[in-house]
Amino acid sequence: MSWESIGSVDTGEMPDDEAWILFCLGLAKSYVQFVCGLPPDDSKLEIMWGEHELGNYPTLAIWYDMEEPCKYIRSCEDAMDAFNQHVSWLDLKEFWKNQADEDNEWGETHDED
Repeated sequence: MSWESIGSVDTGEMPDDEAWILFCLGLAKSYVQFVCGLPPDDSKLEIMWGEHELGNYPTLAIWYDMEEPCKYIRSCEDAMDAFNQHVSWLDLKEFWKNQADEDNEWGETHDED
């Protein structure tokens, strides 16, 4: 099965921010799928890990069996670019961290009850 990267999120550094980057790629995947629709038959829109001389990195990619869905890939790349340009990653990261802290606090209090 072949694949084509449609992009990554413009935030964080691997490996320290892996959980944050994967969270953002999950958001990006949902957005791209909302804007572009489901991938054509025999294709998948997934987060994948690419190899690089500096280490592995996650990216959003289109997997396909036979014929490369060029039109869908271009549409997804455009949607990914728009998503990256319009998300305030720093604001979102603060919210994400605060939610995680609140969940941990609730879990500790809840476990004590």
